[in-house]
Amino acid sequence: MSQYRERKRSLGVLVWGLVGLGAAVLIVFALVLGPLLFTSQPAGRLTAEQTLKSRNDVRTTLVQALAGIAAAGGLIVTYRSYRANVVEQKRGYDQRQGEQDRTYERELYARAVDQLGQSQAPVRLAAMYSLASLAQDRPDRRQMVVDVLCAYLRMPFAQPTDDHLADPKAREPNVPDPSQELQVRQTAQRILADHLSRPSGLTGQQAQNLRAAGDLAFWPHTSLDLTGATLVDFTIDHAAIIDARFARAVFVGDAGFRRATFAGDVSFTGARFTGVAGFGGARFAGRAGFGEAVFVQQAGFDGATFGATGFAGAEFGGNAWFRNATFTDGVGFGGATFAASAEFGQATFEARADFRGATYIGRPALDGAMAFRLDDPLVEGGRFWPPSWTVRPNQDDPACGSLVYLNPLPNPASSDGAIPAEPLPPAPLDE
Repeated sequence: MSQYRERKRSLGVLVWGLVGLGAAVLIVFALVLGPLLFTSQPAGRLTAEQTLKSRNDVRTTLVQALAGIAAAGGLIVTYRSYRANVVEQKRGYDQRQGEQDRTYERELYARAVDQLGQSQAPVRLAAMYSLASLAQDRPDRRQMVVDVLCAYLRMPFAQPTDDHLADPKAREPNVPDPSQELQVRQTAQRILADHLSRPSGLTGQQAQNLRAAGDLAFWPHTSLDLTGATLVDFTIDHAAIIDARFARAVFVGDAGFRRATFAGDVSFTGARFTGVAGFGGARFAGRAGFGEAVFVQQAGFDGATFGATGFAGAEFGGNAWFRNATFTDGVGFGGATFAASAEFGQATFEARADFRGATYIGRPALDGAMAFRLDDPLVEGGRFWPPSWTVRPNQDDPACGSLVYLNPLPNPASSDGAIPAEPLPPAPLDE
């Protein structure tokens, strides 16, 4: 800093020195050289008296011109000084205002986080709305606010029982009322859903390309960490998210991810869905892990698009629908259990597919499913279809084929007609 000031001072001295030299030259010109130059006449044309008068007139005119130039220069310098002072004052004001705003935001954030720990539900609700308002005004703080809301949802929570609803005194002392706590948690879920829902008419990629702004309700470039959270009637249909972690989360009631897009990796490893799980039309651009997930009721993945995906060890208690789904990378269902129908009609498998060790109560339906890149030995070597299903290459395009059912004879060892699992190792895409 001292070197910068020294250089600035030296530059100022040099500039003023040049200005002084220029002023001295102009004065000499106006008083001496100018009158001689502009009154030079051939000999005998002017008398001595006329020559002297002419030189005085020229000298006076040049001095007046210099005075005018000096006055104009003074006005310019004065205006520039005025503008510099205004800019400096505004900069100082903006800095002070910015410091005050940052102080206010820090205090607001700290107060809201503190209020989230209060026992009164209205206080916690107010804190959440304050955090949402802060994030809306300050895009650079949005991920931080989302992290706080996710951390709140990761806290232990027990569903309110009939005893709690009938007698508020039935709850433990110094423990928030479960019914009121449910409202608070659903408010946090709703805030996330409202601000993660992409604008109408935009794809997930287009939504993520938007610039975060205070007048845009959608919050792009956001990730979620709801590991182990208890989520009640959780729905983020049409959401656009980067990374998401739902490992070991418990979804109480229905869960909706319809037409949601995940630009990064997603983990539902060990998650439990007690109601209907809707993923219809969802898009998973990165890795998607559903290993050991439990779907108590039906799970809908119709029309979904997957990258590298693992369902190893997953349990489907109701119907599992993957109709018209597209698997662009490897998918593994090793050790999965399908307690009801497993529908894969019109699905597309562009890479590896591993169904080894999966258990089916009925016949898995892959009618109309297509497999691609059959001429790739690495891809074909990693494909293990459900029992009695195989790929019949297309005549027009040998690089793809249709899955066909071989219709084997019923298994006499199975009294219920179930197709036994193949005694093979689990899929390599375990999550």
